[in-house]
Amino acid sequence: MSQPHACAQLFLPAEDSERAIRAALTENPKNATYFSAPTPDGVAADAGMGGAPMALALSVRKMWAAGRTLRVSLRGGSEIVRSKVKQFAATWSQHANIHFEFVAQEPAEIRVGFEMNGRSWSYVGTDCLTIAAADPTMNLGWFTDVTPDDEFSRTTIHEFGHAIGCIHEHQQPNARINWDRNFVYNYYAVNSGWSRAQVDSQVFAQYDAVRDNIQSTVFDGTSIMEYPIPPGFTTDGFTVGWNNHLSANDIQFIGTMYPFPPTSLTSLETGSFNTMSIRSWDRPANENVGTINFTIPRPSPPTLLLGINWFDM
Repeated sequence: MSQPHACAQLFLPAEDSERAIRAALTENPKNATYFSAPTPDGVAADAGMGGAPMALALSVRKMWAAGRTLRVSLRGGSEIVRSKVKQFAATWSQHANIHFEFVAQEPAEIRVGFEMNGRSWSYVGTDCLTIAAADPTMNLGWFTDVTPDDEFSRTTIHEFGHAIGCIHEHQQPNARINWDRNFVYNYYAVNSGWSRAQVDSQVFAQYDAVRDNIQSTVFDGTSIMEYPIPPGFTTDGFTVGWNNHLSANDIQFIGTMYPFPPTSLTSLETGSFNTMSIRSWDRPANENVGTINFTIPRPSPPTLLLGINWFDM
């Protein structure tokens, strides 16, 4: 396995926790659905990628309102890079009721920088609303015009996953990974320049389902929100390869978080076909064909539900 790029999810400083909670609840009152009281030790003091996942105490979730269109500004990047980011960010909208509008002028809820420093990161969900307008809420730090599509896909979908409220898969409550801590500390110190506190924050720290109000599925090693775990990272030989696309669990989970509205009955049409209306009941026919006309214009072929009501034997 080649050296994996390291993504970081950024956490807010303690003094911003109240403002972030207010922003989350104003944006989406359902963020309070899984409320629980903060832990006695309160909010972690550190901010940025060195903070703890509990830096907000997470008494609310950070999901946007379902159906929301988030404005996205791209602060740099070549035309090729910008086009690829737009292409792969839209993957989430194919499976969830959350959308991105790429705008030439700010304001924008998601502001993407392209500082070529080998680091890609994003704030999580509605935390983006608390970031100063002059600052980016995401950075894509290694894209060039010759970056392979797999890398564009993997990193863009992953970072926009953070932007719509998803956390790292290895930090979700159901992850049970036996880390070789000394090996991982050394690896990230050498390859990413991370301190032990940053490794603790980005790799080892784990959310608690009750304390942190995290809704999750079973651990999914194929999730786009799980970056590679190379050989040597674990004491039992567990590894994760390159995840370039949404997994089946990703699709199911994000569809639950951002559900599409139920289909209106007014948009449904029904029709029935009875073979006895086109031939005599006592005379068989080779082709029992009928035409059913529907009246609502549709831009593309609709989904059809077919059934047999009865047999006349």
